[in-house]
Amino acid sequence: MAYPQDVSMPSGWEVRSVQYARFKDGSGAFTRWAVYVDGRPRGSEFGEQARAGQHARRLAEADAVDAVLEAAIGQEYHYGIRVWPEPVPGRALPTWRKTDPHLGLRDYAFAWYSADPPPVYAYTRVQYERACAALELGPAPDSGLGGYGDAYGDFSLAEYAPRDVITMTLRRRRIAGLEREQAAAAGRRRQQLRDAGLDKKACTREEFEQACAIMGVPPLPDGTCVAVTSEAFSRQYSGVFAVSSVGSLASDEIVRKLCFARATTLEHEADAAGHHCDECGVIITGAGLAASFGLACSPEHYADMADRPGWYATRSSRR
Repeated sequence: MAYPQDVSMPSGWEVRSVQYARFKDGSGAFTRWAVYVDGRPRGSEFGEQARAGQHARRLAEADAVDAVLEAAIGQEYHYGIRVWPEPVPGRALPTWRKTDPHLGLRDYAFAWYSADPPPVYAYTRVQYERACAALELGPAPDSGLGGYGDAYGDFSLAEYAPRDVITMTLRRRRIAGLEREQAAAAGRRRQQLRDAGLDKKACTREEFEQACAIMGVPPLPDGTCVAVTSEAFSRQYSGVFAVSSVGSLASDEIVRKLCFARATTLEHEADAAGHHCDECGVIITGAGLAASFGLACSPEHYADMADRPGWYATRSSRR
């Protein structure tokens, strides 16, 4: 097998013009061009016939690549994923459903209506390398996956060459496999905590150090636990990835879980003792700085509060 070369439009494919009017009275007519397969439009519309023809060839090339991948990978679902068709009343083609235990998805309906099942969307390392070899593409190491482009890049056939789109598609399928492998590994590690009676939402310092020893991670200082928890919440709820010294720690699910349990206890203790920064509300795990109008967590907030009450103190009526 090899990457398809010089793919032409199959039988039943054509590029048609579509007429539109700019105004309700039918004036201001303009033409768009689109790819039609067996009489039905497929893909985007274009203002130029040449662009639409190029898009048609790209779609045909992508279909040829899918055929190569089907021959190389087939329907080898791993990670406990099961996919099956479900007839839909009044619809000729079935929808497809899946069970994905590692990500907690049950009976999820695909937006996939076809007599044939959807492609395998989560690759093992072996499948990823097999797919790349079938298309004569260089596989990326697992450590090189998951960057900004993998997460946020929009690689469509209307803008990118099919080879680039397919390369990114294979990368994302391997990333999906990695996510399931990491979820399974984290599940096994959580079971160790449950067996030891340490799978808690809040823990003392002694319990935290015991859990860290079982998980094989260093017992972090309380201040770092709070920072890791703050970083994790920032990523989850605001989508902001802060550039901080705890970024790599916040990416580890088990470290996040342990830090969250410890930070929860620290939060309760700080509430009881009134030991919050009166400027930003963060837990102060050390002595803090006594500003004129409250307690500060850093020299910057100390300066901000030197001549006025902290906004957090005013809002929460701490003073």
